Amino acid sequence: LRPRSSRGPGAAPDPDPRPRCRGHHFCQKELDMTLLRRKLITAALALPVFALATPAIDAPAPAFTATAADGRTVSLSDFKGKTVVLEWTNADCPYVRKHYGSGNMQKQQQ
Repeated sequence: LRPRSSRGPGAAPDPDPRPRCRGHHFCQKELDMTLLRRKLITAALALPVFALATPAIDAPAPAFTATAADGRTVSLSDFKGKTVVLEWTNADCPYVRKHYGSGNMQKQQQ
């Protein structure tokens, strides 16, 4: 016995009249439309994220305190009127370990 949905003689008509992709062939038009929809949705969701990532230009930096390379605690207000450069490092990076461990980077910053 074959199920009625097997499209053989006496099978019920297919409720979905759209053409089917048979075997290993793709319905290129449907695939293209699906990809286009996904791209549009992704772009629509990404736009607000990029808008929030825009830096505030000509706005004062928020106050903070941090530990300097020599171990002392400093705050942004200590450098009022001066240019401040913040440097983040990765303590697990072999390059960073080599140059900070040898004191080379601290000498360069003086």
